[in-house]
Amino acid sequence: MSDTHDKLRLARTFARALSTDLNRPRCCPSCLLVFGSTLHDVKDTEPLRKSCYDLWDACIASVTAQRTDEELYTLREQLAQNATECGSGLHDGLTQPFARGDMDIVDIFVTALYTLLQGCLSDPWRRLSANPSKKGLGVRSGMWPVTADQLVGPQGEYASLEAHVYWCCRLYSTQPVYFLIYALVVCRDAIFPHLLRSPLRERMVWCIVRMLHAHVSKDAFEGWDAATLGFAPDRAPARLCTSSETNAVTQAALLLNTIMYGNDAGGDDVFQLVDGYEAALLPAINAALDQPAVLRKTIWLRTTLLQLAVALHEKLGLHDEDLHPLADDWRDADELTRAVTDGDEPDMSLMRDIRRLYSKRGCFAPGCGRAFYESESGKAFSLCAGCKFAQYCSRECQKADWRANPSPHRDVCDYLGKMDKAVQTKDIESFQRCIWDAALGSRLIMTRLRVWIREVDKRTGKRLDGDLDL
Repeated sequence: MSDTHDKLRLARTFARALSTDLNRPRCCPSCLLVFGSTLHDVKDTEPLRKSCYDLWDACIASVTAQRTDEELYTLREQLAQNATECGSGLHDGLTQPFARGDMDIVDIFVTALYTLLQGCLSDPWRRLSANPSKKGLGVRSGMWPVTADQLVGPQGEYASLEAHVYWCCRLYSTQPVYFLIYALVVCRDAIFPHLLRSPLRERMVWCIVRMLHAHVSKDAFEGWDAATLGFAPDRAPARLCTSSETNAVTQAALLLNTIMYGNDAGGDDVFQLVDGYEAALLPAINAALDQPAVLRKTIWLRTTLLQLAVALHEKLGLHDEDLHPLADDWRDADELTRAVTDGDEPDMSLMRDIRRLYSKRGCFAPGCGRAFYESESGKAFSLCAGCKFAQYCSRECQKADWRANPSPHRDVCDYLGKMDKAVQTKDIESFQRCIWDAALGSRLIMTRLRVWIREVDKRTGKRLDGDLDL
């Protein structure tokens, strides 16, 4: 199946089979999974993303469909019939445990859909993963998804997110979590507020805790409410307790990292999500840190868990001896660094605020607050030519911000332009040089920058203070 023409033909066939009836798809789920597994390279997905929008739209519509128990039964029966009658031979070499029947056939089907979406979105996710990033959807012109609405699907924001969280909590694979991470990176302001609503918040925190506990049968937290979750909180995630446990921890850490530091993030987003469940999350993080092979190749994700472990430990008011040894070592090293650079702390604080503001992709103009994905094109807004920092949805908004009171952009444009590279690279020394070389050492200028940050913060609807102070 290496020929692009053959893959395009199969993609169109699967698109028709999926879109006819969401509860009666006309394809073998195992064949669909094998096809999705072949799309692991940009050169494999680009032709399909350019000329077969129907496939990806059908995948989104299928995974976000709101199904009753009766409709799930119909779907299961149809998929079983499709698998029995399939004679393509495409899935003869299907890997375990899919081939031996350990998984519900609906789970295999949904795994296949998310596997297809993961292959489609892996390239734009890499393009967006530069932190911070001003990119829009992270896609090249003419490729799916063209707009954020295509990611949301026909069900609307809350209903679609509810479906994704449901599949995440099934814990049969990590693909649904991967998709949720990309969706948060692309259109966080449309999704994250819904994720803070009950019962989605409780379910998502439970899912993260279970993924971090993937190597054990269950976590010891007794505060889960089965009525809120909608399922038994002690159910064992059979698929994540075996060969995929390391991947489960990695994906959970990546989700936490995205919530804490992704584009458009607010400083206390992660605490809003886990509020009331800190005592569940901290032991799960400690359990993940106990696994020597976990996150060995992704030190930055390991650091995320260490930072969050320290922050949760302090929030819970626990004794020092209760802090995980690795987190304790990290905290000591961090405190030593702060002691050495104590005199530079105001500069570091300002740099953190400016860097977080740089990741905002909404319009900076007063009275606007429009997000880039709300535009017809779905593309990132135009940057100010002077600083390459602020962005605007229109020329009118840029003009309005230039003279806006009490903090006009003209007061800080030149300074932001000089600090742009240092802020992106987190280079504190370069940042400090920018301050003094550009005569920014003046308290007046520092005050202007902080006032401007506060005003833009109000416009974008997120707080920049209250950071983890990392």
